[in-house]
Amino acid sequence: MIFWPQDPRKATCSQYWDLVTSVALIYTAAVTPFEVAFLAQLSPSERWSDTVFLLNRCIDIIFIMDMLMQFRTAFLRIDLIKGASWITDPGAIAFHYVRSSWFYIDLFSILTSLFDIVGGEGLDGLIALRIIRVLRLAKLVRLARGSRIFRKWEMSWSINYALLALVKIVLAQIVGVHWFACIWGLEASFDPLHSWPRQNGYCVAWEDNNRSAVEAAVDACSSTPDTQGVIARGRVCDKGECIGGRCEGGYECVAPFTMYSNCLYFSAMTLTSVGYGDILAEPFNVTEQLVACFIMLTAGALWGYLIGTFCNLAAEASPQEKIFKGELTSLNSFMSKNHIRPELQFRLREYLFEKRSVNDSEVRKRLLSRLSPSMKLEVVWAIHARWVHMVWYLSDMNAVPGRLIIDLGMCLNALIFPPRELCPPEFLYIIQSGKAFWGGKMKGLSDVWGDDVVLPRHLQLQLPALCVTYLSVLTIESTALLHEIDKHPEFKAHFRVSKIKWMIRRAFLREAETRAFAQGNQFRGRFRPVYAKELADMIDAQARRQMEALEANTPVRPDCL
Repeated sequence: MIFWPQDPRKATCSQYWDLVTSVALIYTAAVTPFEVAFLAQLSPSERWSDTVFLLNRCIDIIFIMDMLMQFRTAFLRIDLIKGASWITDPGAIAFHYVRSSWFYIDLFSILTSLFDIVGGEGLDGLIALRIIRVLRLAKLVRLARGSRIFRKWEMSWSINYALLALVKIVLAQIVGVHWFACIWGLEASFDPLHSWPRQNGYCVAWEDNNRSAVEAAVDACSSTPDTQGVIARGRVCDKGECIGGRCEGGYECVAPFTMYSNCLYFSAMTLTSVGYGDILAEPFNVTEQLVACFIMLTAGALWGYLIGTFCNLAAEASPQEKIFKGELTSLNSFMSKNHIRPELQFRLREYLFEKRSVNDSEVRKRLLSRLSPSMKLEVVWAIHARWVHMVWYLSDMNAVPGRLIIDLGMCLNALIFPPRELCPPEFLYIIQSGKAFWGGKMKGLSDVWGDDVVLPRHLQLQLPALCVTYLSVLTIESTALLHEIDKHPEFKAHFRVSKIKWMIRRAFLREAETRAFAQGNQFRGRFRPVYAKELADMIDAQARRQMEALEANTPVRPDCL
């Protein structure tokens, strides 16, 4: 599966692999914090016989295979000449992946497993061991892969977004409570005898400070399986500091899952703002008090966010988002009923996502209609100032009335064209985003073409544009443009003079182009005329006859130019 390129748009085995990777991410999010916070550190001789340790290595293998998969996953490249295309060449895919930030995130998420394998072996001192223990949480960086997987699912599967929002609320509560419980337990694990477990009897000090007795008790404690049968690693025990024949400061804590359930009880109280007060931070333990403050503030913010999300879901505060999700849900239902092939489903969803800006344009029109004339002019000018000066008959700002700019701004229609689609002529186009190939030139943000629609038809270029990427444009038809200009008599005289100048210029260009091609030369490096349309039609007809003659193996007499 990892040796040939995978196309994410198609329903292939890569989608099933995403499910496997998702299971690994869920395991990482759930087990890694619990393991770091509540399970005792294993000795090198015990690691390879421990169930959790072996499961972690299996998860490492999944993420390593997923990283190798990325070296064979096709990606979308936007080229100024070739347009938008999916790259399946293995070398190009590998080069693109290594240059992306995802490569370093994936690599770091795999290297964090070294903290599990090496652990605190060879390190002396309690501080060093604590640092290694906390660094093991770096494995949670793997969760960043979830956004990449979800984006692929969103493009490939039919999703009910209302149901998805409810699922997110439930998952956020579960994950939040679980992580806060692990943070609370991790903080206490550094010094249980001076923390909240001592208050509630979850950790007790050794009563016998005889070294041999304490060491025997520690061995018996750590080898005792969890009473709930959930984790078989044993309880957390420490013999403390031993000098000569005496040991002081040793302790024994309850089973890991019992400790976790108490922390879960505390985090659920904190998240839901109940706060019974039966679990408190240890007095004079500044670190624990700060951690408790962090949990309370973060939990309060998360709880407020969840309540706000739920209220927004119930009231649908954003009409545009409601309309978009409704359209997407309808599209998903339509494609499912009509058995549309997966690749076409991907493209249709992608187009609908890109088309969201069109709805924003309609909202903008409604908002502008409610503003005063002066404010409307300021807003319209701020939005359209980048392209107005590029239109030859609107470039003189001293001659163009502000009201005309407002009227033109209100008449513009937003459209979205997918890659490789042709934009028809007879419209004035202003690019909002994306790129298109027109008249031998690449057009980008705020570029304009089709501004000659105000000229007589025989002097217009009438060239279609080829979309290189998803193209968001504002358009206005020639009749609507001329109608708006006619509504402003003070501008018509200036417009008439500019129009005559461009008509004369186009006439000269058409004549020069005709003579150049009649003599067998090119004009401005072009192999086909664009101004002399009759000549272009003649050349096209001649080319068609030559192709037909080649197929029939008969000579064709060339037309006289």
